[in-house]
Amino acid sequence: MGRDKATLPFHGETLLKRAVRLVRRAVDDVVVVARPGQSLPSLPSSARVVRDDVEDRGPLGGLSPGLRASKADAALAVACDSPFLHEAAIDFVFARLGDAEVAIVVEDGRPCPLFAVYRTSLAPRIDRMLAEGRLRPVFLLDEVPHVRIDAEELRAADCDLRSLVNCNTPEAYESALAASGPWVRVEFYDVARLRAGTAAIEVEAATLGDALREAAERLPALVPDVIRDGRLLEHWRANIDGERFVDDPELPLRSGSAVLLLSAQAGG
Repeated sequence: MGRDKATLPFHGETLLKRAVRLVRRAVDDVVVVARPGQSLPSLPSSARVVRDDVEDRGPLGGLSPGLRASKADAALAVACDSPFLHEAAIDFVFARLGDAEVAIVVEDGRPCPLFAVYRTSLAPRIDRMLAEGRLRPVFLLDEVPHVRIDAEELRAADCDLRSLVNCNTPEAYESALAASGPWVRVEFYDVARLRAGTAAIEVEAATLGDALREAAERLPALVPDVIRDGRLLEHWRANIDGERFVDDPELPLRSGSAVLLLSAQAGG
């Protein structure tokens, strides 16, 4: 890509921040593994950052410190340049783990080590493999009980397999930017702007509730006094395209719509 993919902008947030936000929908604890000395874009306070023990050891080199830092029995590993991670797809892979050590998606016959769930107890074994110079993730699969999930099975949770999209080239990045959406502009007026700390953001939303949920994820200061559980509190209003006030979270939104959030007092 010619630059750090984690810092690439994606409709108002970096690819890394977007990946963290999407993963956070499905799990309780998020660990970001970075290179030694790597400068990261701003992240939510809920995301903990750890560093590779040794740089450039491939997926296993990043997986080891991530597993050691995790608070869970099993952890999902994904790449920072995955802009369309789907909560249902993440849940699907966790559900397939069962008693195995790894549950890994296989696409076109190739295992995807960065869309897989690993037991955190595997960290010492991975450390030994790294010390022996055995850096390929397939070597781990050769040693431990694992479940292979064909990508076609994953369509039950993610029909277009968008969770497997990565921005590995400039062309893939531009394609992902064009393929995302529908996009809605959420604007903040008066007190809402003070709480949000910004005048507006772009969100990927098909309904008013989707727009409110993403706004709350990206701007935590809006919770719980403005937005709660995908709804506005009673003393706040949403105006669509300057035409009408709405409150139904199931209301469909057109791509390109503007949703203005303001207090009932400010709206008159």
